Amino acid sequence: KYVAALAMSSGVEKRPSGMVARKAARRSGVSSPMKLASRGVSPAKLWIQIIMSETTKAVNPSDLPLAGIRVIEFCHVVMGPSCGLVLSELGAEVIKVEPAPAGDRTRKLRGHIAGSFVYFNRSKRSIGLDLKSIGGREIAHKLLKTADVLIENFGPGTADKLGIGWAEVSKLNPRLIYCALKGYL
Repeated sequence: KYVAALAMSSGVEKRPSGMVARKAARRSGVSSPMKLASRGVSPAKLWIQIIMSETTKAVNPSDLPLAGIRVIEFCHVVMGPSCGLVLSELGAEVIKVEPAPAGDRTRKLRGHIAGSFVYFNRSKRSIGLDLKSIGGREIAHKLLKTADVLIENFGPGTADKLGIGWAEVSKLNPRLIYCALKGYL
């Protein structure tokens, strides 16, 4: 059934087995898939309902591998937020720190890349801080004292200038894992 779900998502049309179709029809309150189709439910919609009902199970967040891990993300664009996304979907609590007052610049993108902010920053909490101000740095340092991981993807030297470089934050939280993502993207 999982393979069929992948095939469906890639555009390959597959039909559900008779037993699965009958089970989905009964869940919808009718006796057969044909009656469900006669009520205006398209085959594609029926198939999606079947896949969702048969393969999607509620996941207990505390069962995920990174449950209980707190990540503070100082990232922008794609590379850094992708790292935070993977960590959050594995159960970590990810708090994205955005520049105040405007927020992450990808929030305002238009055209074919519009919506990328929502895609790469789902499953995260967010806070806007001005790291160039004393107050903003103090709040960031309070967050980092309670964190397990810091991820950042600033250019070389920028994190140090903003008061969140390794030399400074390792004094605040010696057990902190510092992940500096550098690259061209």
